[in-house]
Amino acid sequence: MMEKNFLVSLIVIFVGTFSAWCAFQNYNWFMNSRKARFIVWVFGRKSARIFYIVLGVVLMLAGFSHLIYQTARLF
Repeated sequence: MMEKNFLVSLIVIFVGTFSAWCAFQNYNWFMNSRKARFIVWVFGRKSARIFYIVLGVVLMLAGFSHLIYQTARLF
């Protein structure tokens, strides 16, 4: 059970890092993807990049806090 929690934390950290990095680098394939296209249409490309960077940082923080919480529960 604990291995699943660690895996979930690592996946959330990876997804957050991926989202923030792709938005920061302004990759066309990321910003023009089917799921991101709506956010770009609503907010504009620059604001959508900021949104995805903030979303990525929030996901990374959530993953790290979950990882720290799971590690603290072991002690």
